[in-house]
Amino acid sequence: MMKISKKISRTGFASIIVAVTLVCTLNVRDIFRWVGLRISGLQMPYGGSILDNLLAMLLVVLIAFVSLPRKQRQMINALGLQWNVFNGPALTLVATVPCRIGFVVQEN
Repeated sequence: MMKISKKISRTGFASIIVAVTLVCTLNVRDIFRWVGLRISGLQMPYGGSILDNLLAMLLVVLIAFVSLPRKQRQMINALGLQWNVFNGPALTLVATVPCRIGFVVQEN
């Protein structure tokens, strides 16, 4: 019984960490500004958005690395990047089809 409750508490804690990470990811620059530190955007069109997305990605990878058990800290496998051949690019192509359709519809 003790093992089950310990596993449930770990799962609950992990769920809270995931939720907090998802809430904070795209607001990293806003959180830093609230603390008093200013991170300016990149000096290019949409530089602020690009930097927000880059910081969000780095935060998610950092949280994923920290949350893995020490014996299993192989980020390539944990992030699902161990595919060979065309599986990864094909999945990316399929996942971005709705976005591409939206661009085509919006252009017309």
